[in-house]
Amino acid sequence: MREADRPIEERVSVFDRPMTDADALPSDRPRSRMFDSQQIDPSTLRLAAATGDVRLYIARSYDGDSLAQIVLVHMGASASVGPRWALTKQGAKTGAISGSRSAHVTHGIVPDGVLAVRVGDVDAVLGENGFLAVGTELGDPITLMTSDGVRTVEFPPFPDLGNSVASTADGPGYSGYVEYAQNGITRLEIEDLDDPQWTSTLSTFVRLGDAPDVWAVGVVLLEGHRAGELAIADLVLLRDDEGEPAGVEFRGQTAFGPHPDPQRLDVALQRWREMRRRMGGRESAD
Repeated sequence: MREADRPIEERVSVFDRPMTDADALPSDRPRSRMFDSQQIDPSTLRLAAATGDVRLYIARSYDGDSLAQIVLVHMGASASVGPRWALTKQGAKTGAISGSRSAHVTHGIVPDGVLAVRVGDVDAVLGENGFLAVGTELGDPITLMTSDGVRTVEFPPFPDLGNSVASTADGPGYSGYVEYAQNGITRLEIEDLDDPQWTSTLSTFVRLGDAPDVWAVGVVLLEGHRAGELAIADLVLLRDDEGEPAGVEFRGQTAFGPHPDPQRLDVALQRWREMRRRMGGRESAD
């Protein structure tokens, strides 16, 4: 189905133009597994927005019902796939990454009819159905200026699962499970969720042999009244005087705030449910 035949609120016209050399991923970057898994049609890959050392590529599934984002920054990359209906229901398919010279980047796919995008106090660079906003903060509202007026991107709430008192309105701290790096789950003690320089030591950690000593990761709260909130942190390998690994610590780069990517949040929720099922469905993190 051609994009021109879709309703404007879900139309992504960049896919209707011919592919150019600029749309190809750099040869020095690894190929995304989403192409190998047959989720996404590689012939639909398009460069949707660029600013400085940040590039946003988008693609669609073979049936056109799913959209993918691949974001390249100076020292990292991020990839995600989600349903096209996010454009209609939420206004945009969004995400975030840290790593562009240590700046936080909010990115997203927007349909035709979006004329400008603002994230917090940052005017985003709007390309072809894609936007990039460098130097934003987690939780910044995303505002779309469209041909029909102004719309704020809406995010669904994250249900409170497991230990409901991991965080409460009575205090700033957290004691419960988190997901980090999109696949690890551990228990953390955090004194203040609103402190961008929060720290915490991992209770469990498996380190790959080629993992860097400092690794920028996303951390998602899985319990309490602020479940679903996300922060960016450095995962730091601590070494003793002889250079041997002595522990691992999170060092926050941002405070916790609303997760900008509902599809990734849903995946995190599914992983947490499965882990709790394996743990016997226990309702407490203690």
